[in-house]
Amino acid sequence: MPYDWLTSSKAARRELYFARKRVVDGHYLGNWARFFQLSIGQARADGAGYEDNFRAGRTSRKKAAALARWLSEHHAAEAERLALRIDALNHAAPSTWDAFITAHGQDTGLSIVRLSDLAIVSFAETKSNTLPRLRLGEAFCLRLDAERDGHALALQRSRGHWYALPLTDDRIDVPIGAGAALLPRASQSGSIIPISDEEDGGRVLFIVVVSSQDVIERIASTLPTDAIIRPSVLDGIALQLQRADLATAHRSEVLIR
Repeated sequence: MPYDWLTSSKAARRELYFARKRVVDGHYLGNWARFFQLSIGQARADGAGYEDNFRAGRTSRKKAAALARWLSEHHAAEAERLALRIDALNHAAPSTWDAFITAHGQDTGLSIVRLSDLAIVSFAETKSNTLPRLRLGEAFCLRLDAERDGHALALQRSRGHWYALPLTDDRIDVPIGAGAALLPRASQSGSIIPISDEEDGGRVLFIVVVSSQDVIERIASTLPTDAIIRPSVLDGIALQLQRADLATAHRSEVLIR
């Protein structure tokens, strides 16, 4: 059943804001006036602080419904992505996956590493009891300090939604040895593949799971590489990891602005 924007929550309208921003940046070269002319028939939105209100989910439900309908008619891929985000919001109750991360996630062994360029690597600035901070578009990678040999798989949570983070240029998972490793990396040369967040920002949580090759490859085969991971898939991952003889989940969080 299509989402009813006339009864939409603030969280859903925030998701609509980010969907609209991706469309403006990706299809209209950041030309907001052009977007407003096409979508609502005027060169700009009404009222001072409109953007701040929309970003906070305080735009009117009537206007949200009109914009969502326009997205579905003119940008079907983005409308589908928005629908998945809304679906995930509606399944935001505590889950098997959430319980697994809470019970088994370790706050050691995984670090956010800033890359000023590919030759100079430094730890992202961090102070006691504060999150590491990065700028939008700033390149970084992950440092995993593994206790043993195994296979690794990474997921990231951004604005409440989980995604797979490929750890090589040709597959999601990667073999690792005991000790420190920078990830993601090119499968042939071993060089670092930088990560950056160009558009969403906010608090981003990274989880790197280490287990046996068969367990990790089986999990990897269930994951989409360019879409939100559905809650039922996440719960299935948690159950597989709970049954594994050796499985660890390292986590690290960063604030991107």
